[in-house]
Amino acid sequence: MSGREVWTLGLVAIIVSVVAGSCGSSPASPTVTSAPALKHSQITVAGQQRTYRVYRPPTVDPRTPTPLLLILHGNGSNSDDMANTTQFDMNAETHAFIVVYPDGIEKSWNGDFCCEPAPTLGVDDLAFLNALIPQVEHDYTIDTKRVFMTGFSSGAIMAYRYACQGAVPLTAIAPVAGTMLLNETCTPKQPTALLAINGTADGEVPYAGGHLLKGASANDQIVPSAPDVVALWAHLDTCASTASTSSTGPVSVSQWSGCSGGATVQLETITGAGHTWYATGFGPADGAIDATTVIGNYFAGIH
Repeated sequence: MSGREVWTLGLVAIIVSVVAGSCGSSPASPTVTSAPALKHSQITVAGQQRTYRVYRPPTVDPRTPTPLLLILHGNGSNSDDMANTTQFDMNAETHAFIVVYPDGIEKSWNGDFCCEPAPTLGVDDLAFLNALIPQVEHDYTIDTKRVFMTGFSSGAIMAYRYACQGAVPLTAIAPVAGTMLLNETCTPKQPTALLAINGTADGEVPYAGGHLLKGASANDQIVPSAPDVVALWAHLDTCASTASTSSTGPVSVSQWSGCSGGATVQLETITGAGHTWYATGFGPADGAIDATTVIGNYFAGIH
């Protein structure tokens, strides 16, 4: 998947190494400065070195508690690719987020049933994210009541899994072209808002449910439909039993309100869209929606 044009903002790239020792060790010393920062950092979890990319925009006062957005790449990609494709750095400047792009082992995530090779390798990505979020909260001044996560494809599957099973409560997630199993253990630490974006022509994570792309799951897992996944989430958040619906062109929106903790649950369906990050220049539903803008606006509206 090709990236969009990378915006050069005149920032100085600062390469740092943050070694936390192990999953349970104390975070490293704070690295907050007053200057804008793009950093590639690392942390050791369960004896394994894990890497991640952090961007704090110039709109962010390092003394002010700031929302945290974690962005998980898809299989075969990495943190820099994901930043270039989604342009969330620029979106973070608009909304004053600190954005973190973690790297999966061998460019994959262990979303339990998907996606290879991380599950077969036994990679503990829950432990990685459990350690990474507190590390970032230590290094930066984070608004811990506004911790968000998005991801694409296997990164979206991992976002669902972390919201269900992770140790750090998430305020909201926004999986793009992802799914979860209806029978997986899902006990969120708090009501978690959901914005799911899926295309009806997705050949890798089928919108109507079915087999994942061959080779993605070691046991050829059959997944539920996108509407069924989102309906389950509405149930988990004890939302109203029925959703309101609207449509604009190829995009239809189903939204559940009245959820616990003021959360909302929403599915944006793009008719004819395939397996891609949805934006201008990507896929058969080119420009029907800009996922980065929609997700940024959604998270920015949650307080």
